[in-house]
Amino acid sequence: SRIDCKTDRSKAPMIVIRNIKMVTLKGMVLYTQGDTEGFFRLPQGRPVLDISKMAVSELIAPVTTGIQKVFRTGEKIAYTNILISGEVDKQLVALHIFPMPARTEQEPLAAVVIRKISEVNQSATPTNTSIYNVDEQTQQRIKDLELELQFSRENLQATIEELETSNEELQATNEELLASNEELQSTNEELQSTNEELYTVNNEYQDKITELIEANNDIDNLLTNSRIGQLLLDQDLMIRHFSPEVANIFRILNSDLGRPITHLVHLLQDTDPAAMVHQVLHEEQPLEKVVRTKDGASYLMRCVPYVIGPNAYSGVMMTFVDVSEIRDVRHELSQVQEQAYEALSIQEDKYQRLFQTMDQGVVYQDASGKITSANPSALRILGLTMSQLTGRTSMDDRWRAVDENNEILPGDRHPSMLALKTGKAISDFTMGVFNPQFEEVRWILVSATPIFSEGKLDPIEVYTTFTDITEIRRATENKK
Repeated sequence: SRIDCKTDRSKAPMIVIRNIKMVTLKGMVLYTQGDTEGFFRLPQGRPVLDISKMAVSELIAPVTTGIQKVFRTGEKIAYTNILISGEVDKQLVALHIFPMPARTEQEPLAAVVIRKISEVNQSATPTNTSIYNVDEQTQQRIKDLELELQFSRENLQATIEELETSNEELQATNEELLASNEELQSTNEELQSTNEELYTVNNEYQDKITELIEANNDIDNLLTNSRIGQLLLDQDLMIRHFSPEVANIFRILNSDLGRPITHLVHLLQDTDPAAMVHQVLHEEQPLEKVVRTKDGASYLMRCVPYVIGPNAYSGVMMTFVDVSEIRDVRHELSQVQEQAYEALSIQEDKYQRLFQTMDQGVVYQDASGKITSANPSALRILGLTMSQLTGRTSMDDRWRAVDENNEILPGDRHPSMLALKTGKAISDFTMGVFNPQFEEVRWILVSATPIFSEGKLDPIEVYTTFTDITEIRRATENKK
């Protein structure tokens, strides 16, 4: 656009500025023309190209206000009666600001032209250019600034409130994080404690596994080396384990684990193992039987319930003990016993015949001195029956015993009692006892021998042998 002035346009100070996109629309100086001394100056310090910083104090308000309107509305603006105090005198100037053509995607540009009032041709001023009073624009600028300040304050207050709210939220979040941290710390301690417990439990399980391995090895060795056929069945009579000796009774392989016992072929005669197993499983009572195989071997077969708890069973355990050698030994022992019994019977007959027919009397007494048995010669010499003699002791007064000098002989001095007391044999002891059949004293020559049990120090009984010497004693006395 063209502004008509009294003087040449090239002589008027002019500045081209570029819009800076900020909250407030300000301009950055791009180009100057003419003498701008007295209107614009560079501030001290670091160079600044902001026109609001470069303008003199009287031009700051109209320049910044006009620039904002031009960039906002795109229309040119003119300010008049602007009093500028110079170093020598004061002068009135007019300020013209108008937009400049710009290329596409280029930031908008504006030109600021300053004219002295005496140089402006008022009649040549275009009708579409508004003339503004500086005082009114100043007041308007103040109002705009106040509005901007109020808006900034409101924004600042809202921002403060938002920051306070955010601060409270952050404080609450921080407290929650602290609580969560404490919970995590507690959880960490619990996890640490749980980890220690798990470590302890793991060690216990390792010990249990070791014990189970050892127990399994013990069972395997027991099944293998006991030389006893063992067959373990579950509650469905399926094969769980078996020892190698079972192969002598059943046709069984390792691949038969898990198969029912009824699928196995056995070598037993006159025996149905499956029926015995069913009976044990049903009655929950063990069965035992001696069985024979087709090759002549004998086994002691036992079927017992597999106990898993008090009155709780789960399957059947079958054992087969080879008793073939025992059977043979028993047969041989039976023959030997029969021969021994026969020989003993013969010897016993001999001794019994001797005991019954010998002329000497024989009496047996137990450890207490009671008579337990006697032969016929003893009954004849003593003049008593077996019923009268049995149970009598040496302390019985009916013996009327005397020694060889016809003095009374107490019971504890009888040969049998002396032998029991001392444990030594007594030989050729002469004494007299009363015979109720002859009603006189009969003289006898007595020998007593104690009998000991193996490993015992005291006699368990004593036997006494005696000979009737009454007639010999009488003959000797008659000779005297």
